[in-house]
Amino acid sequence: MEGKDFSVLEHLEELRRRVLVSLAVVVFAAIFCYPLSGLVLSFMQDSLFFGQNIVSFVVISPLEAVSVKVKASLLMAFTITSPVIFYEFWAFVGPALSIKEKRMLAYAFIPALLLFLTGVSFAYLILLPLSFSFLISEAAPLATPMLSLSETFDFMLFVLFSTGVSFELPLVIGVLTKVGLIDHKVLSAYRRHVIVLVFLAAGIVTPDPTLFSQVILAVPLVLLYEAGVLVSRLVK
Repeated sequence: MEGKDFSVLEHLEELRRRVLVSLAVVVFAAIFCYPLSGLVLSFMQDSLFFGQNIVSFVVISPLEAVSVKVKASLLMAFTITSPVIFYEFWAFVGPALSIKEKRMLAYAFIPALLLFLTGVSFAYLILLPLSFSFLISEAAPLATPMLSLSETFDFMLFVLFSTGVSFELPLVIGVLTKVGLIDHKVLSAYRRHVIVLVFLAAGIVTPDPTLFSQVILAVPLVLLYEAGVLVSRLVK
């Protein structure tokens, strides 16, 4: 593609082709992952609800179990085929970027991936088990805990994804500093305001209405903000 000029229609055609290739790879992988989805869901149930008085999830519609297994299969397939998806994305976008922009993206990719995985791991290993434990213990005196398989899975994905994205804060600060939109002096001056916003955001993302999960998520985010201030100072 480099060194050639393409019309809008040619760019759209190439985009369509690369999207179709990515979708085909994900769907093909999901078909092979589907038989394993039940095992993955059982493992997640055992690890997230360890020690809780829950025998099994419940389904409230005929297609609920199948839809959740399909979602789990697609999630596994997307994870497995992510290198192919990234290649197709880079092959389409890369030729239009300057050398400086390519270098910046290359430097940011590994930290972004590591921060996201750290956030997901934190949510899966600490935030979700503690939150489920609290919520179930609160419900147990009033009713028998019976969790919908679909709603629980969707809720878990939301918490995992939102926590993973929130852990990108130091990298976002570093990039914004690099392009000249903010600097460490501004970040330091608005530290108190950011801490308040972090606790508010943690209260929205976390599942229970008490300060318990909110503090568990907010404290690491505040530390990440301080790390972002340090990064901003270093890249300035």
